[in-house]
Amino acid sequence: MPVNFFIHRGISFIILLFGISLVAFGLMSLVPGDTPEMILASTGVEAPPEAVEALRQQLQLHEPAYIQYGRWLTRVVQLDLGISYRTGLPVVYELSHRLAATVELTLASLGFAILFAGPLGILTALYPRTWLDFFGRMAVLAGSSIPNFWLGLILAYLFSVRLQWLPIASAGRLEGLILPAATLGFGMAAAYTRLLRGSMLDALSQGFIRVARAKGLKERWLLGRHALRYALLPVLTWFGISIGHLLGGSVVVETIFSWPGLGRFAVESIQGRDYPVIQGYVLFSALVVVTINLAVDCLYSYLDPRIRLGGGLKE
Repeated sequence: MPVNFFIHRGISFIILLFGISLVAFGLMSLVPGDTPEMILASTGVEAPPEAVEALRQQLQLHEPAYIQYGRWLTRVVQLDLGISYRTGLPVVYELSHRLAATVELTLASLGFAILFAGPLGILTALYPRTWLDFFGRMAVLAGSSIPNFWLGLILAYLFSVRLQWLPIASAGRLEGLILPAATLGFGMAAAYTRLLRGSMLDALSQGFIRVARAKGLKERWLLGRHALRYALLPVLTWFGISIGHLLGGSVVVETIFSWPGLGRFAVESIQGRDYPVIQGYVLFSALVVVTINLAVDCLYSYLDPRIRLGGGLKE
């Protein structure tokens, strides 16, 4: 892979993160109300103007916005995201403390999506216009139409309240992971199935597949080594995009199932107007999405050697 690829992607990576930091910092300044007053009001006691002004000086909110941003960005580069207004602990500690639960839920959701979408997408492409294809398309339609919050409530009511097979909230136990992972992964599984089916149908119609069949190449080797590799390109593209969907969906799912992850903590921080935590969560989510998209770009040239930086597809 050319060195220019890494240079170009690295520069884009840095510029994008810088822009996201501007947005994260700027949005907090656009929130209505006075930050020191709202922080003191959250304690339930009416604070005198002297206390409000003292807190403003302590948080250095009296300085111009560009100075505040420069000081904040300098701390962020040093992995100092500030102190949580609610807990009094460093934001980095609060986020890292809850990261494991979100990673566990994310991996379980991805596993559910892959286990469901992989076989179904390939089989519906191999046997189009059959009952299996009809079932797959109905499943894709359902997964694309049902919102996460509605599906989560239905699954919780059915399997926890009515049947009492699974707990609603049980972090750290396998049975407690099934419902939130299925809720978060069902929509992704539908998207992956649709993309994989279409890509496999396109791959199977390519000339190199027909030539390989004419040469007597075994069907299993042809599908796994050539057709599937060709079909994975759009799936990988959606994989990078779906990470943002996972992080956004985890906010809803973790709240429904009381999962102790980053999404639920972000909701609590928004309700408590804990701005350092909100900024830290936005930056962390953006870093994850941008990094995974960069990794997906790097995988393209491995899966399809025709892809070159700046050259598109070259024969």
